[in-house]
Amino acid sequence: DAAQNPGSSGGPVLDARGRVVGMSCAIASPSGAFAGISFAIPTDSLEPAVTEILTLGRVRVPYIGVAFAPDSVAQRLGIER
Repeated sequence: DAAQNPGSSGGPVLDARGRVVGMSCAIASPSGAFAGISFAIPTDSLEPAVTEILTLGRVRVPYIGVAFAPDSVAQRLGIER
């Protein structure tokens, strides 16, 4: 459990021993307040991008595998809210 505040996105997520295990990236909050479910990207998923930034100065493919689909896709798949 950790606080997710404005400006926390992109910050490290640490385990109980202080090791970096991910990077904070988003929060889902039904109320709009800073209380809800926080999401992070695991370090294993970040490593290729970090390597590219260090060697090339940029990321060639800035895609981490998560995307939001429009409501029309959910409707076609029969997914209800």
